[in-house]
Amino acid sequence: MKKLTEELKRMLDGLACQDAGDYLPMDEKLRRIGRQAGYDVYQAEQPAVPQPSGTTRRIAVVINKGSTEAAFSHALQACQRLDAHLDLLLLGPVSRERVAQLETAIRRAGVAFQSVYMTGPVTQGVTDYTKQHFSLIYLVAAVDDTDIAEMIEEVQPARRGYLPVPLVLIGDKLPKRAMVATAS
Repeated sequence: MKKLTEELKRMLDGLACQDAGDYLPMDEKLRRIGRQAGYDVYQAEQPAVPQPSGTTRRIAVVINKGSTEAAFSHALQACQRLDAHLDLLLLGPVSRERVAQLETAIRRAGVAFQSVYMTGPVTQGVTDYTKQHFSLIYLVAAVDDTDIAEMIEEVQPARRGYLPVPLVLIGDKLPKRAMVATAS
C-alpha cells in the first residue's frame, strides 16, 4: 500500500506540474512521474521545423481558338517568377498539337501544371473554376478573345456577377470598350 501511495503522489505531482512541464526537459518530466531504470529517451538536438502546407499558388490561363501566345507567355513567366503552378483552361475546340506544344513549353520552363478541359458556357465554367480554387492568384486571357469579352459582360458587378480573382488581359491592342473591375 505504501508503494502505491508513493506512485500516486509522484503521478499527481507530475499532473500538478503539467503546465510547467511543457518547459521542462524530457528527463526532468520522466523523473517527476517515476522514470524506470534503463529507459532511454530520445532528445532532438534542434527543434522541429514546420513544413509548409500543401496549398500552392496557381495562375490560370485561358486557352481557346482566339487566345494569343502573349497571354500564355505572360502566365508562364509569372509562374516562374512567383514559383506558382500553371493551369491551362482549355475552352472549346483546341487542337491536340497546340496543347502538346504548350505543355512542352511548360515542361521546358520547369513549371508544374495541369490541363483542365472545360465544356459548356464559358462564363459558368470559368467562374466555377475560380470559386473552387482558393490558391488561384489571377486569371490570364487575351484581350481580343471574344469568349472572354462575353464573359466580362456577364460578370460585371452591376449585374451582380463577379470573379473572386483579378482578370489580367494581355494583348498588343486595346480592347474595343473600356473594362470595369471584375474582382471583389
